[in-house]
Formats: sequence, structure tokens, C-alpha cells
Amino acid sequence: LRQGHPQEAAVPLAAVPRWHPEAWLARGMAAQALAPDGTIPSSEEARERLLALYRDEIALAPGAGGECGAGEVLRARGRWREAAETLAACPEPRYKADLADLYLILGRKDLALAAARDWTRREPKNPASWRLLAEQYRLEKRFDLARRMLDRAERVRDVASAGSPAPDY
Repeated sequence: LRQGHPQEAAVPLAAVPRWHPEAWLARGMAAQALAPDGTIPSSEEARERLLALYRDEIALAPGAGGECGAGEVLRARGRWREAAETLAACPEPRYKADLADLYLILGRKDLALAAARDWTRREPKNPASWRLLAEQYRLEKRFDLARRMLDRAERVRDVASAGSPAPDY
């Protein structure tokens, strides 16, 4: 994938037979070849091919990460509900901010708050997770909790920049 033209690698990777034990991995690699820098292609045809690869990866190995890519493609296409349902199954915590945004678009502040809480539980040493939680509390007009979460984000950031291990929360 890293040599030459990565898009050319998508064709043989996508053609790996479904019965092959690593077919799910080949689908994920083909998807990476179509979007090598993580940027969703602009053409509708390329987006549809990319989404098909991610969906095939999900069918072959649920929970292996195809949900993350499929959710991002669906989000880029404006298919909010499908994107939220798909990203909710994404195993990578960094997508919780995107999931929270989608829930807000759909008018589900409760689920946006739950996504933010989940991210802070999974990555308590990540200041961005605490800032997202603070933003959700601010939207709920729970300013005291929002302020506390921002203070926690600053403490985590300060500890990390000092080079010492962040406290466990």
C-alpha cells in the first residue's frame, strides 16, 4: 500500500475470496488504499465503493474496525442516522466525538452525553475526551459540571505536558 499507487492495490485486495480467513483484513486494506490519508473521496461512485468495502469487512469480522470507516463515509454522505448507528459499534474511542456530533444533529442530547461519558471512561488521560464531556454538559446547561470537566481536562493536559503519568480518574 505504501509503494507506488495505493489505489491500484484496492482491486486485488477487494477480490480476496470471502472464504479466506483474512478476507476481512483484505477488505479493510482495500478501503485504506481508496482513502490512503483518511480523506473520504469526493465522487459518489468512490464513496459507494468505499462503503461497500467497509460493509463487507463488518460482515466478515464485526467489531474489527470496519464500523469506524463505514460510519465516517455515511456521515460524509449526510446519512446521519445510519452513520450514528454504525459509529456506535466502532471499537475505537476517538470516534466518540463524531458520534456525539451525530447524536446532536439527530436531536439526541442524551445519547451525545452518553458517548462523551464513554470516551472519558475509555481514555481518561485524554484531555479532548474531558473537553467533549464539558461541552455536552454545557449544552445541557449544567454549567457546574461543565466547569469541573474543563478543569479536569486542564489537569490531565498539564500532567501530560510535565512528562509525568496522568492521574487515574
